[in-house]
Amino acid sequence: MNQLPGENYTLCDYKYFLKVPDNYHLEYDAHYYSVLYTYMGKPAILKATMTEIRICDEYNRLICKHPRSYRDFPLYVTDSSHMPQEHLYYKEVNAHDGAYFRRWASVYGDSMVMLIDRILRSPKHEEQAYNSCAGVLHSCKDVPHNLIREAADKCVAANACKYSYFKKVLGMMKREHAVGTAGASGKLPSHSNIRGKEAYK
Repeated sequence: MNQLPGENYTLCDYKYFLKVPDNYHLEYDAHYYSVLYTYMGKPAILKATMTEIRICDEYNRLICKHPRSYRDFPLYVTDSSHMPQEHLYYKEVNAHDGAYFRRWASVYGDSMVMLIDRILRSPKHEEQAYNSCAGVLHSCKDVPHNLIREAADKCVAANACKYSYFKKVLGMMKREHAVGTAGASGKLPSHSNIRGKEAYK
């Protein structure tokens, strides 16, 4: 009998992909690991251990490795060297990624995190959604958090997770809130056609 291997046996899970998606990330255990963008549309094999993710081509030749992630955020594990130049340039200029916008959204609660997450997942490349995420979150400035949560809930329920729809819903809710606040105060709004008791002396 031959001598036993000196290293412990490592359990490895295999997952075959017929095509690398257009966003050049392969999904495993609800996380997404990048591969060089030139492999888009080609077959790939993902090998997962408890500590590492290895991605190989269709001939089982190693393409890249990632430490396996168990964190809730970020769900995307991206090596910058895997990105097309236009995506890398955008990321370097803005110094933000999907995790940044998800953390920002968490200030407003779970419904806003879900809205931002769906916006980030909607295009082929996550980076294409960064402007929309920034627009949504900047529009929340100086707005009560309960209105923001309700507007986000409406967008998620309507499956309309877009900056334009969120801005429209939030605008309507702000107007309704303003009218309700004025009514609760018991005061009439100021207007040139409204006369006070002085006009009837």
